[in-house]
Amino acid sequence: MTVDPQYLDRAARSLLTALGDLPRLTGRPPCAEAPHLFDACREDEPPPAALARWQAAEEICLDCPLLSRCLPLTRERGASGVYAGLVTGISLRVPVPPSVLEYRSTRSGRSAWAMTRDERRRRARRRLRLTNARRHTQTEAAA
Repeated sequence: MTVDPQYLDRAARSLLTALGDLPRLTGRPPCAEAPHLFDACREDEPPPAALARWQAAEEICLDCPLLSRCLPLTRERGASGVYAGLVTGISLRVPVPPSVLEYRSTRSGRSAWAMTRDERRRRARRRLRLTNARRHTQTEAAA
């Protein structure tokens, strides 16, 4: 069955475009079976429902044979939703796995997507280790 792209919403069109550029498979990619799971958050959808959808999509992506090819394609096209197991196009600076996302109130009283506290701490520790290693290397080079 062929679907005319003019009848699809923007997120579905971007997914079909990204999938159209991939090499032909003998079967359909796993994400084609439930494309609605990979859509960006809709205005009428509560954030917990979107997060549950994205987590289901992440599980599908992690088992997909095309995982390594998916994210570069979507970065070029600027699409939003779940690609290669990462949520793109939300208020965070980088694509992140849905498993480390939460929707919480900010200090200003508004709500926003954010990484979980454990993930923020893990990334901060990693940055600190990298910074210390860089400083150690520079100190050794200067000596």
